[in-house]
Amino acid sequence: MPDQPAETIKRHLEDGSTHTVQSLTDAGEECVQQECTAAREEKRLRQEQYSLRAAIEGVLDEVGYMADDDQITAKVAGELRQSLRAALGLDTPLS
Repeated sequence: MPDQPAETIKRHLEDGSTHTVQSLTDAGEECVQQECTAAREEKRLRQEQYSLRAAIEGVLDEVGYMADDDQITAKVAGELRQSLRAALGLDTPLS
């Protein structure tokens, strides 16, 4: 490079900088797109989780109502509710 004119050296540096900046910009845009995709998927999964929790709570309430109406014993209702919670990974005990 020492034998090349200054203008040629400058052009090579500018071309390299342009390519480097473009590569970084492309990589950054790809990261942003992946982050947006991940955020949308997380939102979808959270909505699904809330829906499932509401459905589960509905089932647990129905079991409780059945016990209140003497359709099943309170003990059986409690066992069913706790078994369902355990199967679903809901580890908080029922009060």
